[in-house]
Amino acid sequence: MAATVDVLWIARYDYEPGWKLQEHQHDFFQAIHALAGDANVEAHGRAMKIGEGKLWLIPPGTGHAMRLDEDRGLRTLDVKFQVSDPALRAALSALPPIMPCPEAEATLERIRREGLARRPFFRHRCAAMLLELLIDCIRWGLDDAGDSIGRAESEDDAPSAQVSGSDPGSPLDEVCQALLLVIENRMASPLTGPDLASLTGYSYSHLDERSRAAFGATPLQLLMRKRIEQACRLMRYSDWELKRIAAAVGFKSIHHFTRRFTELVGRSPAAWRRAEREGVRQDVYIDERFTNRNVTIRSDHR
Repeated sequence: MAATVDVLWIARYDYEPGWKLQEHQHDFFQAIHALAGDANVEAHGRAMKIGEGKLWLIPPGTGHAMRLDEDRGLRTLDVKFQVSDPALRAALSALPPIMPCPEAEATLERIRREGLARRPFFRHRCAAMLLELLIDCIRWGLDDAGDSIGRAESEDDAPSAQVSGSDPGSPLDEVCQALLLVIENRMASPLTGPDLASLTGYSYSHLDERSRAAFGATPLQLLMRKRIEQACRLMRYSDWELKRIAAAVGFKSIHHFTRRFTELVGRSPAAWRRAEREGVRQDVYIDERFTNRNVTIRSDHR
């Protein structure tokens, strides 16, 4: 896999209102995933808009630029990479420049953290994770174009709901999917075991059995895990104050949120957020031979 895709560099990069990315091109692929906010971009001779949840894929040799409005910022995960396989290069280059990609946030964040940790074979793992994401994008492009070759006709090929703690190769059964749906849609509400049973339509004992088998956690433990995961996302990608985040993920008070977060994560929410923000605009070189060229024009240089 490392011979097919080679990750060069990755970063969490925040663009402030009024900033610009001057027009340029390069001899590698680049993918910019919008985490929050939006911006005006140009590529392939077209003016477009990138917004939250969208992936902007820039093939080698493509002139591209970005401009932010005076009242809008953009938070991104940005990765630069080489692709050696001709068929994969051609398929990626044929994709729409901007596409929905819900898996990109988690995958690119894992690649970034893998690059920071630099454990044995980290380059191979980064390449494998990115390759899987790119193939998902290509299959989406084929499906979107109505190409039956890329369609998942069988249940085995269909996308499956998953969550951290589950086996990535195992699709979740309808009980676990119902549980996840309730948790994700009602996270801000107070939820008890009987509430989860009533809202999913299954007995709590059945929910408990399936949840332990799939996630290694009881339904209420899974609820807490998902609340903490969403709190991390809001602290990482939004400017909300901690009190507002606590309420948004279902905690009655900032004190309760701080206590449970510290118990499960090992540091307070404020300390965790500070550490995360220190990593913004930090170059993470997966290939140490690569040099990143910053062509951002900040608003104070206009």
